Amino acid sequence: MFEALPDDTIETKASLLTQKFETKLSDPCTFRIVLKNATDLEPAAVQDVAREKMELLVLSYQKLDGYLEMAREGTDDAVPKAREQLKATQLIAADIEAFVKQTLGV
Repeated sequence: MFEALPDDTIETKASLLTQKFETKLSDPCTFRIVLKNATDLEPAAVQDVAREKMELLVLSYQKLDGYLEMAREGTDDAVPKAREQLKATQLIAADIEAFVKQTLGV
């Protein structure tokens, strides 16, 4: 496994992070593919909800990335903020999972 480069997208950084630490949190690219596949044949309103959920997840990952970067640089309050943001990101991921299951009737 290799480290993310400074100019990598948030999706690439998140993907590398989740692979490196084997977290139970999947990367945004995986969520994007799953949401697209689950909602492709659904009405536009359902697809809009999926897009909104995906945007929330990406923003959450961006915030998490920012706090992790601040923590790496030694900012005092960044670690607790990163922990809280990780929890928030996990909640959004769980919401997306529930949405996909509901959409597929699972």
